[in-house]
Amino acid sequence: MKLIESVYVYRMFLGNKAAWNGRYHSHRENEFEIHFFLEGSGTFLSNRQRILIENRSLFITQPLEFHSILPDRIEKPITYYAVLFSVDKKNEQELFQRLCKACKGSQKRITVEEGAVQFIFEEIFKMSNTENELLKKSAELLMEGLLYRIFGGNSGKSEGVNLNAHEASAVNAGHISRAMKIMESRIYENLKIEEIAFEMGISCEHFIRIFRQKMNITPMQYFYRLKTKAAAAMICNTSLSIGDISKKFSFENQFHFSRIFKKCTGLCPSEYRKMYGRL
Repeated sequence: MKLIESVYVYRMFLGNKAAWNGRYHSHRENEFEIHFFLEGSGTFLSNRQRILIENRSLFITQPLEFHSILPDRIEKPITYYAVLFSVDKKNEQELFQRLCKACKGSQKRITVEEGAVQFIFEEIFKMSNTENELLKKSAELLMEGLLYRIFGGNSGKSEGVNLNAHEASAVNAGHISRAMKIMESRIYENLKIEEIAFEMGISCEHFIRIFRQKMNITPMQYFYRLKTKAAAAMICNTSLSIGDISKKFSFENQFHFSRIFKKCTGLCPSEYRKMYGRL
């Protein structure tokens, strides 16, 4: 396990510039993120699911999952730790499976009653943000121990699965990975699901089914969220008009773009620029 980033945000509230870490985003294939909320109330967006933030609530997001803290839904100032880390799928298979299982089950959001957990996050944050490599390694070991402590229930391994099932799963995973690459390479186009399925040589029905099983959203929902994530970065980091950005990503019109954008992020494009814009 490798720590990538650890942040501490104190009393984030609507009206202030929102914390960059709370923006609409996703992470790479082997990257998970933990948010541990010490105080406050609001809403956490995970793909299409909206989950209430409460004191001492902990959220885990899986690789490629679109998520954010909705700034317009913050009711009380939010203080939280966020830790981004990667897990080697091959060499750390058990931990990877445990975390994937937690992301899709009841452990996605849990309430942490144990007071010591807060101090563990504090230590991880302090040690991981130093120049001392030994302290950084200590932070990684502390984080790994915390993950097993929180998600150390029944093993995430599947037992008694026959070889054909494993082979089918591997084939499906290959299809999904290839589909994602197609979407990423054609993010500025008005790409249809039928085109992706045809390119992979499978039926639309089969493609939608296996994609939804893996990602918890349909291919089109994922594609729109991929577009939204890229458009959000453009909104924050350029002076292009909302209309120009809408055209760049091949939306039907600016109204359609704004509707999809707000559905994904909770904010309309102009509000998002005001909240997260860096220019």
